[in-house]
Amino acid sequence: MKSPTHHIHQDLIDRCKQNDQQAQLKIYQLYNRAVYTSAIRLMRNQMDAEEMMQEAFLTAFSKLHLYQDGSSFGAWIKQITVRKCIDQLRLKELEWTSLNENDSVESIETEEDWERFEVERITNTIQEMPNGYRTILSLYLLEGYDHEEIGSILGISSSTSRSQYTRARKKLKQELETVSL
Repeated sequence: MKSPTHHIHQDLIDRCKQNDQQAQLKIYQLYNRAVYTSAIRLMRNQMDAEEMMQEAFLTAFSKLHLYQDGSSFGAWIKQITVRKCIDQLRLKELEWTSLNENDSVESIETEEDWERFEVERITNTIQEMPNGYRTILSLYLLEGYDHEEIGSILGISSSTSRSQYTRARKKLKQELETVSL
């Protein structure tokens, strides 16, 4: 009997560790949609997202020795994907601004204010935003990372992540209200 921490695809992963191409193809088929979804949210265009997806799988297969048996392979490759995308965005001169002491962060509206916007419209509007805003909103709202994790991924403080998120969310709301007028 397998242990409760045994990953559902552990046999395939073990075969991938031995460079079994059939197992690699099967893992790719199982996870490529989820990886692509994470990549397209951050990269904005199909060509860049596909490139980052390929890079993520190549990295995952070459670093399988670092994968912890029993943990979620999907979460592990998603983390690789996000890091690849962030690195690529940094190459495109992604800039972050810190919250100055004199800046004020306005309180955010209630969650009910957001319910009137359809998820698809929100996602599409996020895709059209500048890199910094799009990245923060995608990581926080769509990928579910908290500000400490985002700070670690992006090499910024959690307070900078929070301030960027506050500004991005305010801008997103403005964009959504402009579109709905």
